[in-house]
Amino acid sequence: MIRRTQAATLLSFAVWAVFAHAAGSTLTYGLYGDPDTLDSAKMATDVALHPAWLICETLVNLSKDGQRVEPGLAESWTLSPDGLLATMTLRSGVKFHDGTRLDAEAVKLAFERHFRPGHALYTDKPPNTREQIRRELVDTIQFHDASTIVFKFKYPGLPYLSQVDVISPTAAGRLGRDFGRQPVCSGPFKFESWTGNRLEVVANDGYWAGRPKLDRVIFRVFDEPSALVGAMVKGEVDFSPSIVDPMYFEKVRGSARVSLVRVPSLNVTHLGFITDQPPFNDPLVRRAVTHALDLPRITTFLGRGAAIPARGPLPPAMKGYDPTVSQAPYDPAKGRALIARAGYASGLTVPLVHHEGYTIHAELAGAIRSDLRRIGVTVDLVGKPTWGELLSGIRAQSKGLFLSAWNVRGPYPERILFPLFHSRSLGTTNLTRYREPKLDSLLEAALRLPEGPEQQRTYRQAQQLIVDDCPMVVLYHAVRMAAIAERVQHLELNLGTLPYDKLGRVELTRR
Repeated sequence: MIRRTQAATLLSFAVWAVFAHAAGSTLTYGLYGDPDTLDSAKMATDVALHPAWLICETLVNLSKDGQRVEPGLAESWTLSPDGLLATMTLRSGVKFHDGTRLDAEAVKLAFERHFRPGHALYTDKPPNTREQIRRELVDTIQFHDASTIVFKFKYPGLPYLSQVDVISPTAAGRLGRDFGRQPVCSGPFKFESWTGNRLEVVANDGYWAGRPKLDRVIFRVFDEPSALVGAMVKGEVDFSPSIVDPMYFEKVRGSARVSLVRVPSLNVTHLGFITDQPPFNDPLVRRAVTHALDLPRITTFLGRGAAIPARGPLPPAMKGYDPTVSQAPYDPAKGRALIARAGYASGLTVPLVHHEGYTIHAELAGAIRSDLRRIGVTVDLVGKPTWGELLSGIRAQSKGLFLSAWNVRGPYPERILFPLFHSRSLGTTNLTRYREPKLDSLLEAALRLPEGPEQQRTYRQAQQLIVDDCPMVVLYHAVRMAAIAERVQHLELNLGTLPYDKLGRVELTRR
């Protein structure tokens, strides 16, 4: 009788252990805002990177701190002394999720479909937000055999290979524009489904670096930061890469289930001017607005300890940052004088498009309206409920102001300066519609220079030109705060708040 009881107990324990493991093998990943597509060639939203990161891979990766280039699908490479020729050896035996072999021909296709209009898999709709960068970087791509591929760059650009996902050519040809809704790559997780606000990926049993310890990751999309934080506190979400609204930090800190993790990050939050139409086609009006904004006060009170006041277009952790470059100081009297000098002594009225569902941006919009009133500028707030509608609203604007942000994953200045200010980014990421040939020339020259004093001087000139001409006011650099449930083990984050190892080593304890 005793033996039967012991046996039954052991059996019950074994069954419980199996169910406990099964229940703990699914991680729920909370996202604020809708991914637009999972195809990196067409991706315009930061949130879309998170599911794509687990599904897809690149030739090289950046280290956790963004300072070094590390192997990815390329296990090794040689670089010419001038950095313009990279000969890369691919990992052997890697297959895409559909069984297609990953070889040099597939890599060539994955890159050229981004920027070669004559390529069979190239499409111009929707626009590829990074097409111009690829075209300006890559001269030629050749492969000697199935495992060796050679890139000839127009400037030293090896780190940029970390931004192009290598995709299955079979799936891309079959799915066409639908590829972004059901991507096929080679990462540790495979796409399974995307319905409404729920996206699921499952472990790739044949992953070249070993099967992930998790069986499944469920991405839940939330339209409101409060809903995401509420789900975290209740234990319904295991990880969120960024609690975007500082007003919720204390609620997360008060939970026994969740920890807040401060993540160094590279970004700019900015007040943009539509520079190709009155009144902000006049630099005097732009400078007047810059003088009107009390950035230290705004950042201190609204940032709640998670924002660094900006001096210029680059954050302090970025290569090329120059602390001697500084935007116009707070001086409302000077702002009023410049407004009068520009011909608006009786005042003017302008719209400000912003994300009203994002509390800090809604509060920023109110603070900006208050500050600008002091120099005779009346601001009409135009709120948009989502990031997607904000972007559409900015692009549709005929004049006025907008609030936006730009995040990058590597400390390379061109990743901020080119998309936001170069004229070749007009129509995609240069939302201010700013065009300045001298700045274009400086940015192009800096790209082609090796790291060192000459490149630093060129980037300093570019930064100084930007703050003098002020196509935008850079308000602050946000410190990202990720939320991680206590049951999540071995999770490390990179500068983009992405899981550094793509959740390969992450395990979950029982709830």
